[in-house]
Amino acid sequence: MRDLDELFQAYQTDRVAHEAELFAAIHRTALSAFTASVPVCAEDAAQDAVISVLQALPSFRAECLFTHWLRAVLRRQRADVIRQLAAERARWAELEQEHKTAESMRLAIIPEHVHGVDRVLYEKLAEGYGLSEIASQLCISPTAVWQRALRLRKKIINKSKRE
Repeated sequence: MRDLDELFQAYQTDRVAHEAELFAAIHRTALSAFTASVPVCAEDAAQDAVISVLQALPSFRAECLFTHWLRAVLRRQRADVIRQLAAERARWAELEQEHKTAESMRLAIIPEHVHGVDRVLYEKLAEGYGLSEIASQLCISPTAVWQRALRLRKKIINKSKRE
């Protein structure tokens, strides 16, 4: 396997012949970078990074080695992913805190207008389960549980305002 700088030079000479090999090498490099720092979403982050690299490729001016430029792009992308994960964790913590303190979610009586998965979610919240536990029990992504919990909370609040 050739190194990235050689691959990039070959790609500049004959784009069609070396495109797939270069893109695969970029993906491997991105995946290894993200697996080390954000293993939770490494594959998705690596794919997003490859797209960013491919979009930025025309701006590469060859003032440095291709690998240095690539690592700089990946560093910026990794910082963005880490910031997004931190923001998501903060939202989760805020929602967990709301869940723990909101008496409306802890009521033993489930509102009549709550059905299906929302009803199960409401019951689990009322029993004191955390969102992560609920996600694993219902086999739903944590983000989906979080979004459903927000919608459910709004639905209950709006229904109580009307009554």
